[in-house]
Amino acid sequence: YSFSSQYVAEQIAQILDVSASGVTMNDDKVYFDMETMKSKVVPVVLRSDIRTQQRFDIYGLPIIEPATVTVFGPKNVLDTVESVSTCLLSRSAANENIVEQVGLDLYDGTLHCDVKEVKVSIEVLQFTEQELVVPISVPDTLKIRLFPETVKVKFIVAMKDYASMKADMFHVGIDPRQIDDGSALLDVKLDGRPENVELISVDPQRVEYLIVE
Repeated sequence: YSFSSQYVAEQIAQILDVSASGVTMNDDKVYFDMETMKSKVVPVVLRSDIRTQQRFDIYGLPIIEPATVTVFGPKNVLDTVESVSTCLLSRSAANENIVEQVGLDLYDGTLHCDVKEVKVSIEVLQFTEQELVVPISVPDTLKIRLFPETVKVKFIVAMKDYASMKADMFHVGIDPRQIDDGSALLDVKLDGRPENVELISVDPQRVEYLIVE
């Protein structure tokens, strides 16, 4: 395809509100290739740098609305696109929920999209330390006694979940293979805990055991 340079000069002059004679083009004609655009539905990925105030943290996963968008562009470009990132969303010393419209990074204009920005919601809550006494789970096939039979699990939890935390929401176990290996002590492992809980420590980390005949 091609169009005359004079046409371009006239359009530019109209936009700038100047005389067409004041706009000069180097070439008589401008040539370009055109390609039918393809479309593809891809997920939106949040690009963020959120720093919270002390004793505050992000609760759960950010919510992006819409979670997917339709992008348009040349087929050779779309074939390499698996997702679309947002522009960088940054905060420092955040201590409250974040709700903001964030633009999309469309590969430096190579792609077009059916929306220009998405709504990002991030829940920021106050957190605190909590400690629970949790029994150590022993498989029914093992005839052993543990000393001690419980451990103290210390973790960080959101204030709103503090009262609902119970010992049976955590699962602490041992590795039976250590008994077969003749280990004097058994390692304690926390292999189950609620979401949005950050582990600090399990005490003790190893326990004694006695085989019951």
